[in-house]
Amino acid sequence: MLELFIKYFVIIFCIFYIYRKLLYIKISTRMQIIHLLCSAFLAVFVYFTIPTLTFLVFFPILLIVILLVYQYENNWKITVVTTLISFGLSYLIFFLAVLLVLPAGVLMMAFHISEQVNDVISFFLIGGIQFLLVWLVFHIKRFRKGMPFLKKENIYTPGIWISISILISIASLYLNPTAKGVVLFFCFIFVSGMLLFFWWKNGLSVTYTTRRHQNEITQLESQLQQKEEKIQKLTENNAALARIIHKDNKLIPAMEYSVKELYRILQQDSMKPEEVRQQAADLLLHLEKLSAERTGILSGYEKAHKYLPQTGNVAVDSIIRYMCQKALQQEAHFDFLLNGSVKYLLETEITEEQLTTLIADLIENALIAERTSSTKNILLGINIKSQMYVLDVYDSGVPFAPEVIAHMGQQQITTHADTGGSGIGLMETIHIARTCHASVEICELAETHYTKCVSIHFDGLEEIRIRSNRPEVLALSENRSDISFQKL
Repeated sequence: MLELFIKYFVIIFCIFYIYRKLLYIKISTRMQIIHLLCSAFLAVFVYFTIPTLTFLVFFPILLIVILLVYQYENNWKITVVTTLISFGLSYLIFFLAVLLVLPAGVLMMAFHISEQVNDVISFFLIGGIQFLLVWLVFHIKRFRKGMPFLKKENIYTPGIWISISILISIASLYLNPTAKGVVLFFCFIFVSGMLLFFWWKNGLSVTYTTRRHQNEITQLESQLQQKEEKIQKLTENNAALARIIHKDNKLIPAMEYSVKELYRILQQDSMKPEEVRQQAADLLLHLEKLSAERTGILSGYEKAHKYLPQTGNVAVDSIIRYMCQKALQQEAHFDFLLNGSVKYLLETEITEEQLTTLIADLIENALIAERTSSTKNILLGINIKSQMYVLDVYDSGVPFAPEVIAHMGQQQITTHADTGGSGIGLMETIHIARTCHASVEICELAETHYTKCVSIHFDGLEEIRIRSNRPEVLALSENRSDISFQKL
């Protein structure tokens, strides 16, 4: 009866796993161990009760699982619905695993392996394949966030009935285990699986459409707010320029008269040189004050209306505008070049959260590196190079210290602790790049505007590449074989 324990242990553990994946819940290692122990306990329970209770064993298992998972979603309706769907999915994938292992079982029978050993080996294989299939389903990009609509949308009724139908069909198979019943059962399981798949896909499509409409509304509201802020700034700047012009209408003629008068006095040569120099100095002071006031107003007007390309994604545009404002506060010149589709990049290479984190961390590191620089320039670029997307951040700050490169990707380290650096940003950048199968490239430049560039290449290589002319950096290749060093 060991095969019975293996069967129910894997099925019940997959129910726990599917439940938290459907609701996209992250749990601690401790809770995963508790789920393993509970699965083992329930499997033992089934082992001792199945001979007498047959299909009725589903009900105590269902009740115990509901009580255990209720802690995650403090809502009985969502808990019961998700548990039923988890049951249905777990059994569905179990029978798919049975079909996959069936040829191996036939092969073992051909070699005259005893029925008991055959059953144990078969159920070990079925359990392993079942969990692998469950794991693979939730690592498909479309399904990895589970069923978010279970929490928000009232469209889970079909999923409940499909899952209940699967459980009823299993109970019917227990009651009538004939050859004809088995054939009908597997046909029903196949149809149920297709229906469940299309219902899941449709639910995700509805959720995506709803979320897209909400994002469009949010984007329109954001654009409206930005336009209102721009109108307010234009009004304020127009008022400031009007004050300057009003003052100029009086000051410029007065300054012109003073210059003419000074020129006339010089022509007459009736004043002492000291008096002439004093009048000239006073006139120059007034002119400099006027020029400084005008320059300050126009400079503020130019900064307030810095044009940045729009990516079409609210979160990405917001983080770029925010980092641009931080750069302006640090008196750094910020530019953004866009040559590609951020929407396509988010659909194929990286999540929205990861991209915004990369942009914020890389620009923040650039601002920290520029704090002591006389020239402060930052250029953010999202481009297509050699048929792949590349995220570039150029800056005019100090290059990475050799000790930072020596421990890059291994531990947090910074040489800018006194100016706000922590080393977390660089570690997070490398972690995200590896998660997205991208490469991190640091290139030192011998230019006046920019001194280095940190790039994320979405090339699927997961490399770290350093391009430098400094001997102390190139010498690190002896200790860091996992980093590619190249001399410029």
